[in-house]
Amino acid sequence: MVKNAIRLVLVMSAAALLFSCGGGSGTLEPRSVDQATAFKSLSVSLAPVVQCSSVATIAAGTYHSVGLKEDGTVVAVGYNGYGQLNVSSWTNIKAIAAGTYHTVGLKEDGTVVAVGYNGYGQLNVSSWTNIKAIAAGAYHTVGLKEDGTVVAVGYNGYGQLNVSSWTNIKAIAAGAYHTVGLKEDGTIVAVGYNGYGQFKEDGTVVAVGYNGYGQLNVSSWTNIKAIAAGAYHTVGLKEDGTVVAVGYNGYGQLNVSSWTNIKAIAAGAYHTVGLKEDGTVVAVGFNDYGQLNVSSWTNIMPVCDSASATNQDVTPPITTAMWTGTLGKNGWYTSDVKMTLTATDNDGGSGVKEIHYTVDGTETIVQGSSGSFSIVGDGTHIVTWYAIDNAGNAETPVQEMSINIDKTSPSIPALSSNSAILWPPNHKMVNVLIGGSVADGGSGIASTIITVTDEYGIYNMTVPGFGSAIPLESWREGTDMDGRLYTITAVTTDVAGNQSTGTTTVLVPHDIK
Repeated sequence: MVKNAIRLVLVMSAAALLFSCGGGSGTLEPRSVDQATAFKSLSVSLAPVVQCSSVATIAAGTYHSVGLKEDGTVVAVGYNGYGQLNVSSWTNIKAIAAGTYHTVGLKEDGTVVAVGYNGYGQLNVSSWTNIKAIAAGAYHTVGLKEDGTVVAVGYNGYGQLNVSSWTNIKAIAAGAYHTVGLKEDGTIVAVGYNGYGQFKEDGTVVAVGYNGYGQLNVSSWTNIKAIAAGAYHTVGLKEDGTVVAVGYNGYGQLNVSSWTNIKAIAAGAYHTVGLKEDGTVVAVGFNDYGQLNVSSWTNIMPVCDSASATNQDVTPPITTAMWTGTLGKNGWYTSDVKMTLTATDNDGGSGVKEIHYTVDGTETIVQGSSGSFSIVGDGTHIVTWYAIDNAGNAETPVQEMSINIDKTSPSIPALSSNSAILWPPNHKMVNVLIGGSVADGGSGIASTIITVTDEYGIYNMTVPGFGSAIPLESWREGTDMDGRLYTITAVTTDVAGNQSTGTTTVLVPHDIK
């Protein structure tokens, strides 16, 4: 084994810490934002779209280069003697790292995949779960778990895997033969090879270790936001998107002075790679294995710098809906319905720009985070809505929601009896046929109840329905000067609960003139 790049280079600030040592890469994960499900919310927000990443989306091994694309796939070029380029089938990747002859990918679900040389078990990561950051040394792989602990596999000749006792870690990096962890309190822990004093840390930007080619001459650098270290050279990314480099330049790996608009950097053993703002990649240095053949790469996932990360908003708003009206039966409203939509953006988000809603296919756009409107008229009305924030994140439209309104009572256009007068009053029973019909243009007829009563309190009966014949007594008291009156009443109820009443009468008169 060749002990390349045995040194430590750190760039530290209050906003972020990114560091890389000899083919390894460090990562800082974005903080996730939990959104409470709002009461009566009928919308489902889109899964966050990754517009930029807080970790490096390019990586360099000794003789290969790797890029993470915006769609979560990975590309790689260079030496493939151990299959370290076999990443074309990877999907849903959110971070990458490259060791000497192996490549590692962190998936969205917190699991890890790896390909390449496995002579020391550095690919044995299939059982890892809940990983939020990865790093790769020369022949070892390191993972930072969600709970702040660290796991590591691979070559342990210098104790670089002795991380099981680490806790409260928020970022990791791997050098060729050592492992570094940044704790939540800002202190640093490290294990592994220390032959050149690479565990010494002092100041905002430091570089310690082997300096045979001047690769530690970084004391004059300013405004650095990210660094990378190759075998014998050191690279720095400045805040203005330009790049500086010192150290061995036998293959032109320091020829980065013309680079502009760079968002991320990586360093292999003898080559340097830069990610531009437009998602393309540039590279200089040793190219015997094609590790510089990145000119065709496009749509490499951009990296958020500390300023843009602060304002980054990739989470759509969530809209809650409240509605008021007179609720009848079976989900029908018996009045117009007033609906109020209120959209809320995520904490630290860009804010709600507008709400879109449709009623029966007609769209309305309301500026701001809330809006009210009325749904009027009998019938079934289809309503949808969604919100858009100022960053352009759009909520998934609510699935079609039905608002049922029936404000109109059913009608009884006809109610009759085929004998309106019973005569003579001889105590005989006469069959009277009840006729009629009902209609409803809204929710539909639920029931019709027909009753018969008389003023003497003798009759109080329910008729089975229209077309039924009921026996009524043809008699009245002699003193009843206005005659005996039978009242036939039909009460019709629709599905929404609206009612109509119709009446007709049958009379046994006192006399007939």
